[in-house]
Amino acid sequence: MKKTVLLLLLALLVAVLPSCDEKKEAKDEDVSVADYGIGDIVEAAGLDRGVIYSTFTEEQKASLQETAAKWKDGELVTEDGVANAGVTVEFNEDGSTVFTYANGGVVTQGADGKISYATADAKDNTAGVNDSWPQNDYTAKLPVPNLAVSSVSEINGIYTVNFAEASREAVVAYGNAIKEAGFTADEKVTDNEAIYSYEASDSEGNRVKLSYMGTMGSVSVELAVS
Repeated sequence: MKKTVLLLLLALLVAVLPSCDEKKEAKDEDVSVADYGIGDIVEAAGLDRGVIYSTFTEEQKASLQETAAKWKDGELVTEDGVANAGVTVEFNEDGSTVFTYANGGVVTQGADGKISYATADAKDNTAGVNDSWPQNDYTAKLPVPNLAVSSVSEINGIYTVNFAEASREAVVAYGNAIKEAGFTADEKVTDNEAIYSYEASDSEGNRVKLSYMGTMGSVSVELAVS
């Protein structure tokens, strides 16, 4: 389960949707295609996924809620009883819109257009937008990369930083920097045309994994048990 969630977070890089006009519409190039599927629900309701959802009219909000209630496994399902397994949508006074899935997962679009995700199995699991290298106990073990950050997450004691539009060369260079920082024990390397990854521990037992596939990259850190 842990590995599945981390792979999902890597595949679903989060983007920011802010805008300044009266309808708070986002530019096409800023609209996240990695919004944990809520944009697909919005489009299925015949609405624009590139706006702040709390700005919808009451009729549009009702349409979104009705569509979401029929959403299951990434598509609309029409048979009777599907509403019990669908997605609920709440529009909050603070301008956020909250999508709650049957499995307890929650995806929130904030009033600023940012998307965040929380799993149901542990209240400490979080993921969200972050556009700069975070400073915490996990990242203190690593060198600062020359890569743009798109999002971060902490899932079951593993902290992951996702990179935006990463190049293979930049990720490999960061892998070399990680080695120089002392992560060389029990190393595992995958290096082929499709995937590059480097995984190793340091002398304290902290474990790091750097991954790259296509333009998607991430680094994950699991601290040694004290």
